[in-house]
Amino acid sequence: MISYNDIIENIRTAYFEQSGEVLDMHGESGIRIKAIATELYNLYVEGEYLLKQAGWMSATGEYLDRIAAECGIERKTASKASGEITFLIDEAKADDTVIPSGIICSKKGHKYIQYKTLEEGTIAAGEKSVTVKAQALADGEEYNAAYGEVCVMVNPPSSVARAENRVSFIGGCNSENDEALRLRIKDALRYPANGVNVEFLKGRIMNFDEVTDCDIIREGDKPVCILKTRDKILSENLKGKVNDVLSLFTLFGIDFDVRNADENGI
Repeated sequence: MISYNDIIENIRTAYFEQSGEVLDMHGESGIRIKAIATELYNLYVEGEYLLKQAGWMSATGEYLDRIAAECGIERKTASKASGEITFLIDEAKADDTVIPSGIICSKKGHKYIQYKTLEEGTIAAGEKSVTVKAQALADGEEYNAAYGEVCVMVNPPSSVARAENRVSFIGGCNSENDEALRLRIKDALRYPANGVNVEFLKGRIMNFDEVTDCDIIREGDKPVCILKTRDKILSENLKGKVNDVLSLFTLFGIDFDVRNADENGI
């Protein structure tokens, strides 16, 4: 890579070869040469940067996104973890105890990893607990939580003794990083986009944000698409989208199946 000093030296050499005089770098001409060299160096650096961003193997950020778009690929977006929080009282009461929505709880030992209840709950008279749906306040894998980790109430409702998550918070995911996106671009370039080969179909399915991994195998004469998802659930909506991608099988009268890898222990 050429440096600023290299540019200065090249100009001084060219000046001497053309005029036979040594350029005075402390005089007015020298100051002008330094200004020109600065702009030339800036242009060189910018050109090197743009050259790097022009290829899928070295591009980053939005430039890599543009290359991915040319391959029909989009960067996977981040998502929030979802789960449930159970609120408990020490003694059953004769009247209902209302738990308003918007209660904030945090992960034990991580006070800035917080979750908010999405609905109002009621501990019925004679009962000691109620469970309500909740969601992380921000995107990211760090918001996934195992049983019992979400147990610190930031703004506890009156009369509630404690809170805990009795199911895991799942589905939290960071946005796809450059290296993961680069690998998908590599796969897309490796296989022709003819709508027929298995790798192309897998690539289409991997475009769905919910999908973290995908494989298409054969069981006897039946193709089976096995999916891993962010929340370990194969929703009807996702299954419908996958069926649309695999509609080629239907066109040729081939029966196929779509399964959740986590539910099948794969």
